Amino acid sequence: MYAPKQYGGLGIDLIVPRFFLVILLNDRQRVDDYDGRDTLAWLNMIVYFRLLIVLLLIPLASACGDPPASVYPDQQAYQEDTTIGVGDVFDVRVFQHKEMSATYSTSAEGSISFPLIGKVMVSGKTPAAVEEEIQSRLADGYLVNPQVSVFVKEYKSKKLSIFGQVRKPGTLAYTEGMTIIEAISQAGGFTGMARKNAVTVTRELDGKKSKYTIPVDKIGRGSAGNFNLRPGDVVFVPERLF
Repeated sequence: MYAPKQYGGLGIDLIVPRFFLVILLNDRQRVDDYDGRDTLAWLNMIVYFRLLIVLLLIPLASACGDPPASVYPDQQAYQEDTTIGVGDVFDVRVFQHKEMSATYSTSAEGSISFPLIGKVMVSGKTPAAVEEEIQSRLADGYLVNPQVSVFVKEYKSKKLSIFGQVRKPGTLAYTEGMTIIEAISQAGGFTGMARKNAVTVTRELDGKKSKYTIPVDKIGRGSAGNFNLRPGDVVFVPERLF
């Protein structure tokens, strides 16, 4: 029933139940074979080695737990993030004038050439400001009560970076209202070793850096609020220990 043995000459008796030895050795026959032999040192080595492993795994398991999420900004968009820059691609639509509606790319000098009115400086202006300028100039002797809309398709002038445990790390073009979920999706999604609730976003504003811990997996499950990215953000997905 029990296997009493003295511990390695130290005068300490170790009483080990047979069922416990079976669990430790994972083999009933091996326990039966070693009954009656002087196997104390060998058995103790196994017992303490496995206990040591358990003790080592406790802090590791703790380290693998989710860190507390940051209190992060809930503002979805910033006006300065929507300004048009060099290389940005956008649509201009003039209601009931398809011949004037087209997709444009901002030139190196920050302008586009628009039908009837010619050059329009767009760099540094919001889509709403570009709409107003084109509309005003078209109304000045060209069209009656023109209705113009501008929609940015791609902000090539605005980038953000994503690194770590994603399938396609690198630089992404910013889109208005872009969220952390969208960015990770564009980067190919998480790898199998991603620590999904410990994603960090580093943001620099007015020369000051801020770092946020984002629980992306919880966001995906709907148990945490989404995080909106800004141009220049650096997203890092850490690796889990196991």
